[in-house]
Amino acid sequence: MTPLIARIDETFRNSEAETASETEKAFFSNMMSSAQGYVTILLIVAGVVTLCIVFIAANTASMSVRERMGELAIMKALGFRWRTLFATLVVEAALLSTLAGAAGVLLSIGATNALRSITAGAGGAGPMNAFFVSNAVLVQTLFIAFFIGIVSGAFPAFGASRKPVAQTLREVF
Repeated sequence: MTPLIARIDETFRNSEAETASETEKAFFSNMMSSAQGYVTILLIVAGVVTLCIVFIAANTASMSVRERMGELAIMKALGFRWRTLFATLVVEAALLSTLAGAAGVLLSIGATNALRSITAGAGGAGPMNAFFVSNAVLVQTLFIAFFIGIVSGAFPAFGASRKPVAQTLREVF
């Protein structure tokens, strides 16, 4: 504790307005440590939401593969290797997921620009005027979308590409 802080606290000791002085660094450190709990909760919620999105995307990819089992069986009967079919299905899922992520990125850019123009029209007051989505967040969003596509497409693609041709043709036709 600095001598000035001690002197200020000593001056107001036993008065109606006692002080508990601290440095600016200590104040922000205390404030950030109390906000750490909120940050942890937000990260947990974001992780759970991302996991739910992976499950939804995997279900959608699985339904897509299941609907095209006849096509995949015919491709296998024509001589396509299972690795080629697997790679094709995973690339398709990753491409669709990345395109959806890019659409989300464009929507977020449009929404933040609209928010800024609305708040600027209202006098520019408030924290929403300074709201923006950084380039790093946009790149991370695209990467997460790509990763979700790969993860969600891998499981149904593996099952469909490894299934025997005769069994698949019997089930489909």
